[in-house]
Amino acid sequence: MKKKITIVATSILLVVGGIGATDTVQRPMAKITFVVKDDAGTPVPNIKVSMSTFHHWEPGEGFGKDIAKSYTSITDKNGVAVIQGRSLRGEFACGITATGYYPHRHMRHRFTERKSGRWEPWNPTLEIIIHPIINPIPMYMFHEKDKNIPSPEKEFGFDLKMDDFVAPYGRGVYPDFIFKIEEKIPRTEFGESYDYRLRITFPNKGDGIQSHFTTPCPKSESPGDSRITMPRYAPTTGYKNSLELRKALLDDRRIEQGMDQNYFFRVRTKLDKNGKITSALYGKISGPIEFGKNWFRLRYFLNPTPLDLNMENGSYERENLTPKPPKKP
Repeated sequence: MKKKITIVATSILLVVGGIGATDTVQRPMAKITFVVKDDAGTPVPNIKVSMSTFHHWEPGEGFGKDIAKSYTSITDKNGVAVIQGRSLRGEFACGITATGYYPHRHMRHRFTERKSGRWEPWNPTLEIIIHPIINPIPMYMFHEKDKNIPSPEKEFGFDLKMDDFVAPYGRGVYPDFIFKIEEKIPRTEFGESYDYRLRITFPNKGDGIQSHFTTPCPKSESPGDSRITMPRYAPTTGYKNSLELRKALLDDRRIEQGMDQNYFFRVRTKLDKNGKITSALYGKISGPIEFGKNWFRLRYFLNPTPLDLNMENGSYERENLTPKPPKKP
């Protein structure tokens, strides 16, 4: 038994010693050129850019933990930062630290192959778009939360300021959105098929909604975009008075219409005798509108100031910016 224990212990020491002795072989060199620009396309200097990668596993409580190694650089006058570092796996988490800008999502870049002690392709150029904090405003903001509709196949008004259905089904006063969910094909006992339709309409002429597509950044090529993924200002035209979404599973074919979109909307619109808008509230829906047979979920922001198109709702620590819903009169 002692001999076996001695042999195992010796093997472990050899493996660990091997990693240290052949570090340049085990961890090829990687190089990435970062170009940082703001949302107007202007290069941003003096921004700290970092990339971190797995270095080793450290034993400890439970399963232990992975230890990362970070490499950093500062962008020059052209917004360019070049970083080199060794990596065992060829995968890096890339991000920035920038005062006066909205937080940036850390995205991953994975190299495809080792060659001659380097990760290839060598020195890719990755563009990072960051968004300056210009004029964040208080907005009614409600996170994703399932809303169970009072009864399927009927229309129900939804008050965006109160985040609730209008009376008698909730605390709402004004029907900003009118929801209706229809079940075209009932779900079977084992759930093999279904076909649901969600329709949103509006009570006023001039109210409406429109899609805004956000193109995702390729995970293998770009470190991604900032959390401000929609334009700073809502459009003044292009709103439609209804929106229909479909979610179905038919013959093993999945249908999800509108699940890759964001939205701008306009509600509480008032027109003069010439059809000109004299008052309206603008807002946005971040991410898809999800729904099922008797529920829906959305994450929306509503600017409380009439005719104000500003959609800059501040950082993700918005509790102090978000106005409280008005009390029911």
